[in-house]
Amino acid sequence: MQVMLSTKSVGRIDLWGNDRYLRHIHRSCLQQILPEATHEVVLGDLFGSQWISDEEFVSRVHRYSDIIFRDVCSL
Repeated sequence: MQVMLSTKSVGRIDLWGNDRYLRHIHRSCLQQILPEATHEVVLGDLFGSQWISDEEFVSRVHRYSDIIFRDVCSL
């Protein structure tokens, strides 16, 4: 039986996987540099796109903080 997924469903699954993979990479890097590290820099175009709406920007910020930086303590 073949399961047909809508483009929206595939997009959500893709984001889910990408977010968790980035979280894994982030946590792995932190394990190598803590406790000496005092700052983090994240490079990429997750937030800096002139082609996304304000709602999409807010959505990305929430996904980023809720999933990827979930275990990071802020001062």
